[in-house]
Amino acid sequence: MKIILVEANAGLWKPGTYTRHSCFEPLGIEYIGAVLKREGHDVRVLQQRDTKADEFLEEIVKTNPDICLLYTSPSPRDLSTSRMPS
Repeated sequence: MKIILVEANAGLWKPGTYTRHSCFEPLGIEYIGAVLKREGHDVRVLQQRDTKADEFLEEIVKTNPDICLLYTSPSPRDLSTSRMPS
């Protein structure tokens, strides 16, 4: 099965800045990809980085996957406005 694992970061990648999307590999989806490859699947990992959303979507569609797993994480803006219930 052809599977694509996607990390979409909606413009959070900033070279030279210490943020999750700028300096770390997407280990979670890489671990998932390793298990899927071991099981015989054709796996590809894509990261958005500084690619515009429409271009990135085109790249995903071009791969013509059977399954597309999309990983996103909250932006710092989302985290700063969220609160734990008291």
